[in-house]
Amino acid sequence: MGAIFGAKIPFADLCGIEFLGAENGVTRLRVVLDERHGNNFGMPHGGLVATLLDVAMGSAARLAAGGPVMTLDMHINFIAAGEAFLTAEGRVARAGGSILFAEAEARGDKGEIVLRDLINRSSTRTLGGHEWTIYGLAFTPDGSSLVSGSADGTVRRWEVSTGRLVETFRWHERWVNCVAVSPDGMTAAAGSADGSAVVWDLADV
Repeated sequence: MGAIFGAKIPFADLCGIEFLGAENGVTRLRVVLDERHGNNFGMPHGGLVATLLDVAMGSAARLAAGGPVMTLDMHINFIAAGEAFLTAEGRVARAGGSILFAEAEARGDKGEIVLRDLINRSSTRTLGGHEWTIYGLAFTPDGSSLVSGSADGTVRRWEVSTGRLVETFRWHERWVNCVAVSPDGMTAAAGSADGSAVVWDLADV
């Protein structure tokens, strides 16, 4: 799998953990799941999740410190099992004199949007397709379309009435942090944490 910020971690290689990159102090890693990673229930083993989170936090701390680091203590909350692959993001939350406090989050393969009827208070449709955390959502003024932006580097446009994916725009290799639609519903924009932005004409689709 190669080194992570110059650090060769044999156990991470054994687990199949791959380094995807880092941006603004946030590191991102992934492991593609197979039967070797399961527990007796067929779900990803807690030891694998712990290792993925440990490497995510360690790589973020190593990036911040500029040198080798080691884990002193770690607390994990298990909320739900993942499928297909797990992706983790790590970041340094606070830096002390000789100790860095880091945090990380691991998610499965489902980056879903749930449309909810606020009048009837019920979920009307689930839009699936994003591979990672969704950071931005914007409806067109007439409510017919929804634009979403995700950490998977894509911007997607959905038809609200049917849930149909109208357009996938892979504009960025990293995080898409925000999206917006113009008041006339003709133009959409997206921005990334690296300071770049893109604008496109919705009428072309």
